[in-house]
Amino acid sequence: MKQLPLLYLLLCSLNTLAQGKLQGTVYYMNSNKTPAFNVKVKAIGANGDHSNSNGHYELYFPHLDKGKITEISIGDQINEKIVDGNGEEIEMVNNIRSVIIPEDPNAFSYNIIICKKGERDLAARKYFGILKNASEKDLEEKTKELEVLLKKFKETDEVIITQRQELKYLQSMADSLNIYKQALQLASLNKDMISERMLKHLTLLEAGVSVQEAAKVLDVEAAFKEGSKSIEVLNSSFEEIRIIMLEAFRNGEYEKGLEYLEKGVSLADNTLVSKEVLISFYFQGAQLGLVLGNYSEINGKTGNEIGTSYARKALDLSKVVPDEYVIFFSIYYLATYRVLNQEYDEAESLLDEAFQIIEDLENPSNFQSATLQILIFYLKGNLIKRSSSNKQSLEAIDWFKKGRKLVFEYKENFTKTEHFYLLRIYNEELAKTYLELDHYEESINYYRSNLKLSDSLLTNDAKIWAPYHVLTAKSLALIYLNKTKNKKEIDDLNQEVWKDYLDADSVLKSYVNLEMSYFVEEVAESVDLNFGYEAAIPYYNQMKRFYEIAAINDEAFQSSVLYAKKELEKFHKRNKK
Repeated sequence: MKQLPLLYLLLCSLNTLAQGKLQGTVYYMNSNKTPAFNVKVKAIGANGDHSNSNGHYELYFPHLDKGKITEISIGDQINEKIVDGNGEEIEMVNNIRSVIIPEDPNAFSYNIIICKKGERDLAARKYFGILKNASEKDLEEKTKELEVLLKKFKETDEVIITQRQELKYLQSMADSLNIYKQALQLASLNKDMISERMLKHLTLLEAGVSVQEAAKVLDVEAAFKEGSKSIEVLNSSFEEIRIIMLEAFRNGEYEKGLEYLEKGVSLADNTLVSKEVLISFYFQGAQLGLVLGNYSEINGKTGNEIGTSYARKALDLSKVVPDEYVIFFSIYYLATYRVLNQEYDEAESLLDEAFQIIEDLENPSNFQSATLQILIFYLKGNLIKRSSSNKQSLEAIDWFKKGRKLVFEYKENFTKTEHFYLLRIYNEELAKTYLELDHYEESINYYRSNLKLSDSLLTNDAKIWAPYHVLTAKSLALIYLNKTKNKKEIDDLNQEVWKDYLDADSVLKSYVNLEMSYFVEEVAESVDLNFGYEAAIPYYNQMKRFYEIAAINDEAFQSSVLYAKKELEKFHKRNKK
């Protein structure tokens, strides 16, 4: 009987050896590696742990084998706030949160980086302004180049086709939400754990050096070697490769950009981080394929073929890394390519494949299945809309309404932002489809619903929702102006949007300046066209005032002040004749 305690300890030891283990340290961001104590560390399938005085934590996985994927997060929540040992509200900034449970836990450490709540967002705002200004300048220069070339060449000439492709890519990259995601990735880099090159790159950006010049200090091969050897700088390596890849794409150097993309793929494929980074590179390739289309060939493949290949890889990987959003976007790209090639039956069959993937998952939750259905209903409705018949547009509306209904049914399972985002895309599709059928009241109601949604989120998530808010208002304004001819509605809506803009702080103004420029220009021109000179005077004056306000906080709009003044002068001259 005296042997029992020893036997018990032996069995416990064997059990501990059998189960997976993940360890690492919690550090404060940009703090010269200052450890954070008493931070609750959690992971799917793990017991959970609190970081000790040295920031160290250990997670054990009783029911997950080594080699399986888990997702890391931090807690505890006190009054819905995540706090550290000092009671400070904190947030986790790691871009890579899913990792593979290692065979040898002593050979792999997953370090968690935290910062005080809001600190990262402040840095992201700064990078947003830098990247946005650069994006606008690139667009302006490329547009001017195209205008010059169009005077010498025809639309069918290769030089014009190439120029339009490059312009299309720049336009896709100029989306405010896309730019904010890039800014957030930069702001999430811990300067204590990045290469000297990346540190210099960020320093140059913050000093006002152009994005193109700042990118010249980066090196793909060096980033690949460092990331392969050290988990500590892996996130920095991925970001370095991504920046150089995007710079090549922006310059129209697609072959070189794809080489860099494959470097990122190779690095992600050979490390213990989850496949989320790998999928992000695949989606970059899928997006590029949409821009290139069937007009250009790279290494003997058309853009559609390149995009299809990367989308298929992402879909195949989603069978290993179950994620309903990855499945959806993979199907979205693949179905889009099928539609572009007018292969509608094949596009429909892809939707069936998506549902089959969910059914084949080991333990799909009702929520996971419902989320995929919500997204697939959206895609199915859009596929049906490819036909111009009213009957099929009405069928698309039915699919959109089915998806919208599920969004409400599973509201409690989504975060507030996720719920509103899904609701927004359905409202927008319903508004557009009803507008195409000349059902103006229904269209107005769904646009109004979206305006109410974005307005309710402006306080907490303004950086994401403010641009959508303005663009929704623009769509609504154009219906009032061009369809229902309702002058009072447009005046009230304009006053509402303009007041929101004037009340916004300088940072928020910078997020929406681009969208506001679309709004004020189109509204001024449409009021002029529909209601005449006297009615348009306040709108043209507002346009001029907007550009003057925007230029104070946004260098990209300095030249636009002159444009607004010239438009106002042309307007007065035109109406005095």
